[in-house]
Amino acid sequence: ADAKFERARAVVESSQTSAAREKAEIDDLIERYRHLEYDERCKLSEAKAAEDARKAREAQRLEYEAAVRRREAKERAAREEKQRYAREVMDAMAEDDRINQMNAQKRRMRVLEHKREADRLAEIKFAAKERELQAEREALEAQRRDRAAYDAAVDAERDRLIANHRALMAVGAHSQE
Repeated sequence: ADAKFERARAVVESSQTSAAREKAEIDDLIERYRHLEYDERCKLSEAKAAEDARKAREAQRLEYEAAVRRREAKERAAREEKQRYAREVMDAMAEDDRINQMNAQKRRMRVLEHKREADRLAEIKFAAKERELQAEREALEAQRRDRAAYDAAVDAERDRLIANHRALMAVGAHSQE
């Protein structure tokens, strides 16, 4: 009877050991699957973050280009206004000369004098506009430099976090094996 009891006990212990080993293997598979799911979620999150960053950089590039086009249009309009103003002043002075019926030599000298005066007045009138445009150019360039530095810092931090995460995952995978 003792031999039967011992064999029965051995069979029960063997089946319990097999069940425990199978449970451990199943738990290990479940844990590996969880790590794979987590890695996949991380990859998707990284891809979304990279796409969001790319879209933000593209929007900022387009905004910068639009600002440059607006500035160039302002500069072009200012140059045209300056030329138009100088022509108007010249026309007005030429009309004055005709009214006074100056002789040819005096008229030529007067036209040159008027041209110099018209150019001087135009320079005075549009010098402030040119300073304003230059300040806007410098502000746009500073904005572009600041954004580039910010983007570089964000990219470096993201790369650092990803590297840290991968290192932690590698340590976790080694400790479970």
